[in-house]
Amino acid sequence: MNAQELAQLLNSWMEYNSEYDYNKDGVVNAEDLAQGLAEWSSFSEPTEEPDPVGTPDQLGYDAKAIARWLNVPFSNHSYLAFISVLAYHINGIDKVMMCRDGGNWVQAKEGPEGVYTVGFFCSDSPKFSEIRAVVYPKCGIPRVLQGPLNNSYVGGDNHLNVRNGNHSMFINSGNLQNREYHVSPTGNDDTGDGSIQNPFRTIGGACGVIGNCDGVNLYLANGDYEYSGPKYPKKAYNEYRYLTILPESGHKPRITSAKLGGLGCKLVHFSEIDFVGDTQCRTPSGRDSYAWFDNCRAIGTSPEVGGGFAAGGWSLISVTNSSANTVRNCFRNATLLINSTGQFFSDTPIGQDTIVYNCMFTDFVRNSNGDHADVFHWFYTKPGYRENRIISNLNVSRFSLQGWQVNPITGGGQQLDNVALVSINISKNVQNAAGSWWYMDTNHLYMKNVNLVDQPLRWKIHGQDDDDKLTLRNVVVESSFINHVWLPPEVIIR
Repeated sequence: MNAQELAQLLNSWMEYNSEYDYNKDGVVNAEDLAQGLAEWSSFSEPTEEPDPVGTPDQLGYDAKAIARWLNVPFSNHSYLAFISVLAYHINGIDKVMMCRDGGNWVQAKEGPEGVYTVGFFCSDSPKFSEIRAVVYPKCGIPRVLQGPLNNSYVGGDNHLNVRNGNHSMFINSGNLQNREYHVSPTGNDDTGDGSIQNPFRTIGGACGVIGNCDGVNLYLANGDYEYSGPKYPKKAYNEYRYLTILPESGHKPRITSAKLGGLGCKLVHFSEIDFVGDTQCRTPSGRDSYAWFDNCRAIGTSPEVGGGFAAGGWSLISVTNSSANTVRNCFRNATLLINSTGQFFSDTPIGQDTIVYNCMFTDFVRNSNGDHADVFHWFYTKPGYRENRIISNLNVSRFSLQGWQVNPITGGGQQLDNVALVSINISKNVQNAAGSWWYMDTNHLYMKNVNLVDQPLRWKIHGQDDDDKLTLRNVVVESSFINHVWLPPEVIIR
């Protein structure tokens, strides 16, 4: 909403105008004005961190809520923006509140276990919005999800905060117009104009001509493409809206190779694209950049080669509704993984910064050189506080090695706090295989509905632990079935 629209809203009180009846109650009144002003405003200062809930003598009073966004940053929303947070605590979640652009705080509705959602109304006017959330446990320390996404590149000042999930959600909303261009192997980067009659030939060539790629849809015709940037001195860039690369209607293009450096765009979104062989999209290091793969497929020729969609210096890599088949690496480089599957792979499929919701893996293949793998392996070679990790609704079958290993590295990460492992089923389908291990010092680990039917779980001191002690606090295992457990006294079973 701009100043002119605000004036039109005020004038509409004199004569009803449905366009400004934001809450659709048949009248234009102060409630619509409040919503319009909320859309026009922005946060003027940081949201205050609430005090702990409960009393110090209660279990989990010093445990912070575990909470992550389930949306992809910078995504587009039209009539309603449904924004979700995945949240857990050993004492349960009391409520989740969200606020857009400094307006009213709204209590989220709980859907599937752990998922809290608010639907924000979007006006027709395009708007770039910041959304914050405050997650309140029934007893414990609330978590405020706020903060910028800038300087989040590898080595940037805000890199660790973003990887820990402590940032606001930024979205685009309203009647957003896209610019459309076309690419074909029979096109021409020098004489093409991007029309379907006169397409560009390469992705990088098209983006070099377009330049500003905010809100661009780049349609690919059938054929094989390389993910690489424009030829110097041409440049491609964007700031608020994704460059979306997707197929022409009825076509099935493939990305078959990628070069270092990538396109130079901050925001790149692939939709319904196949990645073949050892193709991993790159990005220039030392700058903020975000990749999003939705309804994409990583297709390999061997479970010992390729996969992963993207690698390198991306600030965040989001993978949604996608699959990886017959590749070495499924999604190890992803930071957000939702509704995705992997099959016939030989490497650890989930990385150390990956947040997982509703995914499935099956048919692990042992690498011919005998490399070790886990469903997820969390370790950190560089100093810095890691926390706020979630894996929820994960099903893994025919995985013949360890379910997980969480271990310190001398001189690196020695502490991993506020972790939720919820509704996880891992089966090996083999005899006498190694079990899962937790070696990391931890305050607040919540395990619920975790089933390790044919492997043990061990809490142990690791050889690279700096103080040679395993320090655990607020660790709860609830409603789980584990073949055998080496259990320290600090772990509570319920």
